[in-house]
Amino acid sequence: MKLRSVALSIPSFNVNDEQAVLSCLRSGWVMQGPLTKQFEEEFGSLVGAKHAVAVTSCTTALHLMMLTLGIGDGDEVIVPAFSWVSTANAVEYVGAKPVFVDVDKTFNMDLGQIEQAISPKTKAIVPVHLFGLCVDIEQIKNNFPELKIVEDAACAAGSEFNGEKAGSMAEMAAFSFHPRKSITTGEGGMVTTNNDDYYQKLLTLRNHGLDPNFKKRTNADMPEVNELGYNFRITDIQSSIGLSQLKRLPSMIAERQAGAEIYKSMLGDVENLILPLDSSEIAHSWQSYVVLLKKDSNIDRNELMKQLAERGIATRPGTQALHMLGFYAHKYSIRPEDFPNAKWVYENSIAIPMHNKMSKEDFEYVGEVLKSLMTDSK
Repeated sequence: MKLRSVALSIPSFNVNDEQAVLSCLRSGWVMQGPLTKQFEEEFGSLVGAKHAVAVTSCTTALHLMMLTLGIGDGDEVIVPAFSWVSTANAVEYVGAKPVFVDVDKTFNMDLGQIEQAISPKTKAIVPVHLFGLCVDIEQIKNNFPELKIVEDAACAAGSEFNGEKAGSMAEMAAFSFHPRKSITTGEGGMVTTNNDDYYQKLLTLRNHGLDPNFKKRTNADMPEVNELGYNFRITDIQSSIGLSQLKRLPSMIAERQAGAEIYKSMLGDVENLILPLDSSEIAHSWQSYVVLLKKDSNIDRNELMKQLAERGIATRPGTQALHMLGFYAHKYSIRPEDFPNAKWVYENSIAIPMHNKMSKEDFEYVGEVLKSLMTDSK
């Protein structure tokens, strides 16, 4: 087998993206402006949301959602124990407490464990559509109508569940345009919502607290500021890339789906390996392709990753077990075994290469090497 070099993730840019940036630079308007407005409108339309607000990152999007819901000191917000740290950090930013819920082998929040996490202080829940696989938001709505639900859809642009699009299922949703996501603006994020009041609040908080409905009458007029706001504005340079990338999102997801099918065909019968959930009711966007070692496999995950690296294949653990991070473990006196599934998937998950620069041969090479190593380790 000829050695190849396959990166875990590479952003996909083309000549249209380059031209979009150049046109923006030549226009002389590079701060948040008309291209950002257009990006918001087109993104909102794509995910089926009435409103969209572009911001500097998914982290700031999550932060703004907490502020918009009025969550603060003494409140509790339910989050999964397996996610990127931003999901919990956004709750901490507003003085509230993140309450962790364990996950299952899909990597998403175990919906059967939500009830035991609810207390009189619980104000909201943040289900995460991890790696592009949507949570069943409708089930959460039906079981817990008293909770405000906001989607952490960082990985899920273009994902669906039972025909409902990520970003349109709950009170609000937060998206990421980090370089590892299906579409990227370098850094950047978006909040989507169907609620008019939330939309006005998001616009205000994003831009220093300035009144978004201010109409200048004279050059001496300045917008009123009636609440503390932030500078979470994205630039038109970033939005120009986002608009160009957005046109390719369906085709880029289709390419990733084709790669996922190759992995499934090559790895589906590998003993001791669990592949990502994929079913007819779910439109997976495949932000990442994360496999999981079975609990009784006795395979050393880190050694397996090392062997893959020696063969030119970049990998990483799926994401973080939040309750095992020093800040949260110490602040809330949480033990690793308190959320055993999150601990298990953190220690036994492997994100293998998935991006739009991969060829069919790259996918086949990764699948062949991983299958060979798994077979040899039996």
